[in-house]
Amino acid sequence: MTARRSTWIPGLLAGLLALATPSLAQSSPTSWTLQHVAPTRGAAGDLVAIAVDAPGATRAVVDFGGAPALCTLHGSGSERVVLAIVPRGASSGRLRLSVDGSRRTVGWFTVTGTAPSQAFSGAARILSMRPLLGRPGDPVTLELEAPPGPVRVDFGGVPAVATAAGQGARVVVTATVPWGAQTGEVAVEVSGARLNAGLFQVLGSPLPPAPNPTPGPNPGPGPLPPAPNPTPGPNPGPGPLPPAPNPNPGPGPLPPAPNPTPGTVNVLSLSPAAGNVGDTVTLVLEVPGGGPVEVDFDGVPAATQVYGLNGRLGVVAVVPPGASSGVVYVTAGGVRVPAAPFTVW
Repeated sequence: MTARRSTWIPGLLAGLLALATPSLAQSSPTSWTLQHVAPTRGAAGDLVAIAVDAPGATRAVVDFGGAPALCTLHGSGSERVVLAIVPRGASSGRLRLSVDGSRRTVGWFTVTGTAPSQAFSGAARILSMRPLLGRPGDPVTLELEAPPGPVRVDFGGVPAVATAAGQGARVVVTATVPWGAQTGEVAVEVSGARLNAGLFQVLGSPLPPAPNPTPGPNPGPGPLPPAPNPTPGPNPGPGPLPPAPNPNPGPGPLPPAPNPTPGTVNVLSLSPAAGNVGDTVTLVLEVPGGGPVEVDFDGVPAATQVYGLNGRLGVVAVVPPGASSGVVYVTAGGVRVPAAPFTVW
């Protein structure tokens, strides 16, 4: 009896294993390709963006040298961005990303300085908003410094679905552009304060008209009619004299002045909004026609690297020595436009 049992039990186990093998083969991890990581150094609490090409991705997990990080997955189609916050206790080491079970190293991350104060003090403020334009249903990411508590977001007064995640005083809010929203200001309510995050352009919605700087309370009845000739006289004369010839005609009419703001450069995002000299800052631009792109921190030029990103331009700029807190500017196609405020620690 014992010998017969030892004969058919292994066969039964082999059959069960054969039945399970096809189902295991069908569940393969998502295939994805790394596009870019920025920044590659920072302190605990800093935000790191990892751009990947991952069609159908639903979940992402990030760790810094083995320390798990709070992260969120954004985007649609194949273009996805993972936003991760450097965790407390992380040390310099490999930055690893797992997308739907497919895990790999995406680079080396250097942890610098000390973690920012985890106890919030002072007034709530908005550090960044990106992107600056989109369609209803698109995600928008806002980075705040605020105390713990509920966060509400509206686009021109239209409430949006928003989720907040954070560590200490740093809060990352993901809001969905609501249906019915028009181009206008994005407002964030946190801890009883209402903060203005800036202008957001809803694609398909016109920009609001610029206000009349001097409308005046009474514009007046308009131009006066010409006064009649009180004394025409019997002989009105031969009429007006012909214009005298110009003794010095000059080179002719001036050529038309170029349009200083053709509207061809759109800054969609800048991240992060603060950092040290030597840190990298990533900007996403729309520059029809391409061409060279220059970045400066309030006049101090920065070293840059430009890459393509689905019809847009991604620019990685290094915070230059001598830079101070102020505004980051982008020059493309001969046009210099402000991108966003930046704080140099």
